[in-house]
Amino acid sequence: MDVTRIFDLIRLNLEKYPRKDMYGGKRDNEWKIYSTEEVANYVNWVSYGLLASGYKKGDKIATVSGNRPEWNFIDHGLAQAGLIHVPIYSTISIDEYRYILQHSGVKAIVLSNKIIYRKVAPIASKIPEIKDIFSFDSIEGPKSFSELIEKGKKNEDKYRDEVEKIKETIKAEDLATIVYTSGTTGNPKGVMLSHRNLLSNAISTSKAHPVEYGQRAISFLPLCHVYERMMNYNFQYKGISIYYVDNMGLITEALREIKPQIFNTVPRILEKIYDNILSKVRNLPWIKKVIFMVP
Repeated sequence: MDVTRIFDLIRLNLEKYPRKDMYGGKRDNEWKIYSTEEVANYVNWVSYGLLASGYKKGDKIATVSGNRPEWNFIDHGLAQAGLIHVPIYSTISIDEYRYILQHSGVKAIVLSNKIIYRKVAPIASKIPEIKDIFSFDSIEGPKSFSELIEKGKKNEDKYRDEVEKIKETIKAEDLATIVYTSGTTGNPKGVMLSHRNLLSNAISTSKAHPVEYGQRAISFLPLCHVYERMMNYNFQYKGISIYYVDNMGLITEALREIKPQIFNTVPRILEKIYDNILSKVRNLPWIKKVIFMVP
């Protein structure tokens, strides 16, 4: 089947790569996995819930979150409803938050936890265009993500056909996302990317590695960065199960537990993993040190 729009990846996986662990994420020290069917349901419920909340095709919605399965539910749910995804780093300054939220014209924010909410809420409260804040974690203040999902479930019959009609109108050249640069030469710059911009790279790079359907990846580089996001689509295009790590300190643990066949990284993280291994070696008995150091 043709994959020309981000949300086409969901149907591709349902039809060609069904599996019990399309996505995985760790909560309360346990891995929570989602099958392809569960993912498709959550994506649809996001779309229905947002339409039932009054959002319309062309509206922009921001996410401020670490890597987790729910990020994808929002990403695909926005895409198939014709909404524009504005992913934002969780580590930027207050001034950068203020600029991006105002400049992008977002009407809602989906964030992950209490720490981010405390940073973003005071800014959002002064921007009249922002109607809602949702949180993946259940915290006091914002609406919960589960509340959005429940609204989607209740309105499934009402909006199912409308979402299908919207999907039919969306072309590969249509705007899918606005990604903001780091702003090292001034204010952050919003880069407008179409479905084709993202997927053409994802599909092209899928030929660069041998990992395939039934194998596993872990994802820890920020999904709001276009590289990790593009590779996120790459993995989904090939039917690779993705386990998300939202804390860099848990990478080694995830590697041990998931035993992935592939992951994306940068040199600095590899250096940290190597240094961590060496620090443990220093505390080993001398004979074990000698064995470890043997080439």
